[in-house]
Amino acid sequence: MYDEATGEEKAMFDPPTFMKTMAEKGWIGAKSGQGFYVKKDGVIYEINPETMEYEPRKKLKAPSIERSKPIKSKKDKLQTVVFAEDAAGELLWSIIKLFLFIRQRRPKRSQMICSL
Repeated sequence: MYDEATGEEKAMFDPPTFMKTMAEKGWIGAKSGQGFYVKKDGVIYEINPETMEYEPRKKLKAPSIERSKPIKSKKDKLQTVVFAEDAAGELLWSIIKLFLFIRQRRPKRSQMICSL
């Protein structure tokens, strides 16, 4: 997929600098002892991409998530967050854009992803 992409599409696959630094340091997940998270004395810490230091884990707080909590319908709940102009909406749109790109380039592969 990366080799087929050009321009903006290719940039979607380029990991942020902090992720490249994590890979260089071998911080690739639980089996290596740490990654985006590390557990110390039963407490889970998350990496701060700005400082590359571990800090107490924080939940994503976004107004759209709070607005979606009382909604019963999963469809309406998802729409509330996806179309929001906040951190949660931006995160979901970045994931959706990646899936749409994959679906356009590799329809069979996208079916496999959707079945997960």
